[in-house]
Amino acid sequence: MRIGLTLLTLIFMAGIAFAHFCRMSFLLILSIIAILALTGVKLLKNSLIRKFYLGLLTFLSGALLLTNNETLPACHIANFIYLSVYNPITVKGFIVDEPSEKIGVHTFVFRVEQLQDERQNRNCCGDILVRVHSKETFHYHETLILRGFLKKIYPLPHSSTGSYERYLLNRGILFTLKVDGQANIARLPLTKLSPRRLALRTREMATRLFSQYVSSLTASLLNAMVLGDKRNIPSFVNQIMIRSGTIHILVVSGFNVGVVCFVAILLFKIVRIRRNLRIILTSLVLIFYCLFTGAATPVVRATIMATISLWAYLVKRDADMRNSLSLAALWILINNPRQLFDASFQLSFASVASLVIFYPAVASFLRKHRLLKNRPADFFADIFLVSLCAWLATCGFILYYFGIFSPITVVANIFTVPLATLLTLSGLTVITMHFLFPCLAGIFASTCELLTFLLLKINIFLIHLPHAYLRS
Repeated sequence: MRIGLTLLTLIFMAGIAFAHFCRMSFLLILSIIAILALTGVKLLKNSLIRKFYLGLLTFLSGALLLTNNETLPACHIANFIYLSVYNPITVKGFIVDEPSEKIGVHTFVFRVEQLQDERQNRNCCGDILVRVHSKETFHYHETLILRGFLKKIYPLPHSSTGSYERYLLNRGILFTLKVDGQANIARLPLTKLSPRRLALRTREMATRLFSQYVSSLTASLLNAMVLGDKRNIPSFVNQIMIRSGTIHILVVSGFNVGVVCFVAILLFKIVRIRRNLRIILTSLVLIFYCLFTGAATPVVRATIMATISLWAYLVKRDADMRNSLSLAALWILINNPRQLFDASFQLSFASVASLVIFYPAVASFLRKHRLLKNRPADFFADIFLVSLCAWLATCGFILYYFGIFSPITVVANIFTVPLATLLTLSGLTVITMHFLFPCLAGIFASTCELLTFLLLKINIFLIHLPHAYLRS
C-alpha cells in the first residue's frame, strides 16, 4: 500500500506533466477514461491488468485535471474583454490574498464578480492582479469596486519557468489592473469575518510586536520565518542566503510547523489537557498557523503531514511518512494542478522526499555495513547525511531557478537550521511573553538579535570560502 500510493501519486504527476507539454482536448481525455472504465470491467479479475488499468486511469485523471483547470469557464473575465486596453473598465469583487505595499503601490489578487464596460454590466469570474496607487490600506476579503486599465499578462520570451509572469499564470491570473487614485476606488461594507482574515489580522498584530521589541533587520527575519511575510527582507540578506543555499529558512516550511506543533503539544500537556483533546486542539492550531502564514505550498504540505501523524497517533497507528507526503501532494495538486510547475512545490517536495525515502535507505545501508555505529560522533554524521540528501535532491532545481550551484550548502545547513529553529522559538516566545510576562519579552528579544547576528555571520563566512558557490 505504501509503495502503491507513492507510485500512484507519481503517475498522477506524470499525467499532469503530459497534459502540460502535449495538449489534448478535455473531451478526448474524458472519452478515453470512459472507454477504459467500461471495457476494463471484465478484465479486472487479472491482478496485473487491474494494476495497469489503475495506473492508466490515474495518469489520465492527472491529464484531465490540468486540461480542465486550464479551460476557462464561460463566466471568466477573459471572455468579455472586447475593448482596447486604452479604455478603462470597472470591476466589482473582493481581495483573495494579503495585500502588499511598496513605495505607495498596493498589490493584491482580486476575484472579479462583476464587470462594467462601455456596453453593459456582466456577472463574471476569474482572478486578476491589481496595482493601486493610493495612500489608504487594503485588507484580505475586502469588497471593492475598482476602475482602471486592464492588461493581459505575457511571459517574456527569454523568461524562465520561475519568472513572476509564469508564477501568476500558474495561479490562473491572466490580467493586471492598474488603478490610479482614490477616486477610482469604492469600498463596500465587510459582510463577514472569515477564518483566514482573522488569522491575517493576528499576523498584523505579531508584526507590530516584532517591530516593537527588535531591530528592523531581526524583525524582517522573524516576519519571514515565523509569520511567512518576506516582503521586508533586505536584498543583501536574500543574496547571502541564495549563495549559501539556505534561502529555505526564510520560508515558513516543515520545521516551522514542527516547532509550532511541538510548542502546542507541550503547552496543552502542561495545562493537563487529555491526550485525545490535546491532539485535536493541536491540529486546529496547525490549521490556524497555516492560514496565519498565508497557506503557502510548503506550509500546506507540512500541515497535512503533521495532522496525519497526529491523528495516526490518536488511533494508535504508526504514521507512514511516504503516504502522508503523497496525500499532501495529491491535495495540493487536486486544488491546483499547475502547482506542479511551481518552484516552491518542487523544492518543498523534493527536499522532504529525500529525507523520507532516500535518507533512511542510505543510513540503513551504512549501519548495515558498520560504517555508522552507535557512537556520539554518529549523531553529527547523521546531521551531515540529512543535509547531503536534501542538497542532492534540490541542487538541480536551485541551479535551474537561481543559476547558482552551492556545494557549501551541505555544511551551511548544519549550522543554519539549528540557529533558525532557535530563532523561530525565540520569536514565538517574544510574542507569548508579551501577553504573559512583558518584563521577560525583552530578554528573548535580545536572544533573537544574537541569533540573527550569528546566522548572518556564519553564512557570510561560508560563502567567502573558495568555490563555495558557482554561478551558471
